[in-house]
Amino acid sequence: MTRAGDAELRGRNRIRSYRELVRFPLQYGLAARLFRDYARDSSAGNIMLLRHDVDHSLDNATMLAEIDAALGIASTFFMLPPGDYNKTENYYGRIVDGQIRHAPGFFERCRAIAAMGHEIGIHNDFVQLSYLTRRPIFDLLREELAAFAEAGIAVAGTAAHGSRFARDHDLVNYEIFHGAAAARKTVGRTVVADDWSATLHEIELGSLGLLYEAYRLPRNLDFSDSGSAVRLSSRLRQHKSLDFVADEDFRVFGDALAEIPEPRLVMLVHPCWWSAL
Repeated sequence: MTRAGDAELRGRNRIRSYRELVRFPLQYGLAARLFRDYARDSSAGNIMLLRHDVDHSLDNATMLAEIDAALGIASTFFMLPPGDYNKTENYYGRIVDGQIRHAPGFFERCRAIAAMGHEIGIHNDFVQLSYLTRRPIFDLLREELAAFAEAGIAVAGTAAHGSRFARDHDLVNYEIFHGAAAARKTVGRTVVADDWSATLHEIELGSLGLLYEAYRLPRNLDFSDSGSAVRLSSRLRQHKSLDFVADEDFRVFGDALAEIPEPRLVMLVHPCWWSAL
């Protein structure tokens, strides 16, 4: 690798340097914080919450974890259990007889990422997982939290995964939690498919020892590379299909940071879209 460890995005949009991208908000006085720390005290602004949703590649996640650590940035990695993308097996493990059998070395690699100063969370697709296993959402989530705890990894929060199953059934995955209502959707409704059903909004975060659901924490500026298409949005304006390949391309990002008093920036970066330089 060149540039002392760096990565680039080449997808629907391009970003020339991961290191430049994640360091850019720090030049505007923002401080990097972990989600769990922000959940405990969200009173201060001028913060950057760097979030990695690990949909596919734990190798790529480790690459970005190493870059973040080299830059002195603490970030949060949300690990996705198997069940989405028409697969019952992934880097996390596989579904066997209604249970998740964790992949060999999975927890060791999570511990290695945590040892760099990062946080490990769960990428929540538990409604679909309940459908696939025909088991209650609460039981599945409790079992996974217990497995992480047994492996010496404290999980403080989850982040909703945008699965096709969720879209097809008109739900947002954070709706499994009490008080996490989605806009214009009925609270406490039941999702039904085939011979399976699940009622939303029933689980108390605290009953599982969780501090937060990532989408429910206050923020006023969002960066996302979902689907390799780069977006930047705030209450003031939205920018879609952004590229960061020349110095002037960072201007939009800088303007967005400058025009918001006390930014609370969430940067959502999916490791699967990035390639080592």
